[in-house]
Amino acid sequence: MRIIWRPFIPPKFSFTLWLSCRKRLATRDSLRFMNLDDVSCVFCRNEDETLHHLFFSCPFTSAIWCTIRTWLVIRRQMTTLESVIKWIKKEHGGKGNRAKAIILAFCVLVHEIWRARNGAAFDQESTSPEVIVARVKLATYRILIRLYPTQMITF
Repeated sequence: MRIIWRPFIPPKFSFTLWLSCRKRLATRDSLRFMNLDDVSCVFCRNEDETLHHLFFSCPFTSAIWCTIRTWLVIRRQMTTLESVIKWIKKEHGGKGNRAKAIILAFCVLVHEIWRARNGAAFDQESTSPEVIVARVKLATYRILIRLYPTQMITF
């Protein structure tokens, strides 16, 4: 949890990731007790909406992960939230703008996917992977610029 709760990460991003890691996000499969008519993923409609499917195996979110990994020059394939946090802790748990950018982008990404999912599920808002990627990049750069106002932020 030390990776998630950092002073430079806004609480809304940390909270969403924290709930995800604790498997407490209200995905459709976790709400089966409510006898929902449709438990399929709001993005692809091909599989049940589980935490793993929503963040990693859905084609919609896989495209987002791929773009963010390319942007941050990360070669490692992301398969579960736990493996991503373990990798970040091992490889990028240190200080510096690159390590902070990776941690921050990961938190923002999980939050933005969840936000887009809620928009699609409750408000019938459609979005594209490109829009979510743009939101992740914008939020990440805004926070990094506040942290490092005199440095050039590049990846």
